[in-house]
Amino acid sequence: LFSDGNDFSTTTIEKNRNIYYQKQLANQINSQVTQIISLLTSSLNIHLNIGQSSLMNTSQSFVSLETISIQSLKDRLVKQVQNAQFHIPSSFILNTTSNSSISLRSKIDPLASFGNFQNTNLSRSISLSIIDQNRNEVGTIFARE
Repeated sequence: LFSDGNDFSTTTIEKNRNIYYQKQLANQINSQVTQIISLLTSSLNIHLNIGQSSLMNTSQSFVSLETISIQSLKDRLVKQVQNAQFHIPSSFILNTTSNSSISLRSKIDPLASFGNFQNTNLSRSISLSIIDQNRNEVGTIFARE
């Protein structure tokens, strides 16, 4: 399982075993973070009226939640910190039966750094999620900075 082709050396097996368990742990942490953000979104969403927003800004993550009318979604510019932004075109079609309000959740998270490469240490994952009144994600847009 942990060998590399015909390389059955102890060093290779230990290295590949570490990589395997690191990937498992990373997937588990990612799943837990996604679940926590979903729970926070649901909790905050209950208290937001149309036109209101909530902001969570930490050293590691930025999450913004805003409730808007469906009509105001088209041709909208969603701005985030660090000059990140999404433009929703006027031709955007939303697949939801809800007719009154939706929530926009925008997130910026750092990506894992890779070694001593300076460019990857500054990389960010940027996403915009559209959430209907039933707290279902009806659309998500991802970008990498």
